Amino acid sequence: MVIADLKEDPTELRKKIESVDVILVGGGDANWLLDWAKKAKLDTYLKDILNKGVVYVGASAGNALLVPDIGL
Repeated sequence: MVIADLKEDPTELRKKIESVDVILVGGGDANWLLDWAKKAKLDTYLKDILNKGVVYVGASAGNALLVPDIGL
């Protein structure tokens, strides 16, 4: 299991995310999560990772991160 934090260095975060089979993103404040996802530059590579077969599981705000109304 790998635990990644959106507040860590974006390069290190990407390395961690690229090494897993499943990404689990929990709930909370969707605006806070979206803000930190953008600061972590997740929007620049998440689609590529998911296209390689990595499964994304989001709960509440974690799910909203990917929907067009609020997400990346």
